[in-house]
Amino acid sequence: MIKAILTGNLKHGQVFRPGSSNCQIRVLLSKTVSWNIRSLGSLPIESNHMLREFRQGALAILPIAIAALPIGVLFGSLSVKAGFSVIETSAFSLFIFAGAAQFVVLDLWNKDTVIELVVLAVFLVNLRHVMMGASISRQIGHFPASLRYIGLYFLTDETWAMAEKEALNRKLSTSWYFGLCLGLFVCWNCWTLLGALFGQLMPPAETMGFDFAFTAMFLVLILGFWKGPRTGAILVSSALASSLAFLYLPAPWYILIGGFAGMATSQLMLPRLEKDSVQCGQ
Repeated sequence: MIKAILTGNLKHGQVFRPGSSNCQIRVLLSKTVSWNIRSLGSLPIESNHMLREFRQGALAILPIAIAALPIGVLFGSLSVKAGFSVIETSAFSLFIFAGAAQFVVLDLWNKDTVIELVVLAVFLVNLRHVMMGASISRQIGHFPASLRYIGLYFLTDETWAMAEKEALNRKLSTSWYFGLCLGLFVCWNCWTLLGALFGQLMPPAETMGFDFAFTAMFLVLILGFWKGPRTGAILVSSALASSLAFLYLPAPWYILIGGFAGMATSQLMLPRLEKDSVQCGQ
């Protein structure tokens, strides 16, 4: 029995029995050793595959992470100017990790707004994460439960868009998804720290175009989902509703209203698309 355990025979449900011939024992040992060697040999292959997937995910988000450089530096600089320390500024990006919400906090903080309004504003801005989380859950539902919840913490507009686009072509792997998320997370925190430490040495953001960097990055993400006139109608309705809300309502209601307008337009167009699809099938 001890020999069986040491050689791994119990894996096969086999044990040595008294009276077994030397030939039978040698055959059994040979099979067991061969099986164990094959099992051990597969570990480096699996590990290499996971590392390759992780690297591919990190490389996929790299262009967006680089584009986020001016945004992160700008946030770090503005945060220090608003009176936050370097440690507090870094904590923003570590624990909130939501660019739009972080800028909303700074904007309202400068106006001596009560803390309850700041919390409400952040809640409204991040409410879109409920919809994104419901969407991405379909793609990462096969992840272990603990990794699913951790993965949702790292979810941003950019990682959501990239993951959804990748899911159109294949089933998302855990390694690829976390390479994507951690790639942006590490870069965003580095950019924030860079801005907090050296942002005071930079000229005003407007003179360098940093204030438009956020908008430009989201335009690139949107174009990646372009599917024709339907996408255009959704974008126009969302932009129009958001612009009107921006003019007549306090921040950040325009973000939520724009999102709901886009979803409403998508649902209104759905019956027509289904009808056209049926006609094409006939």
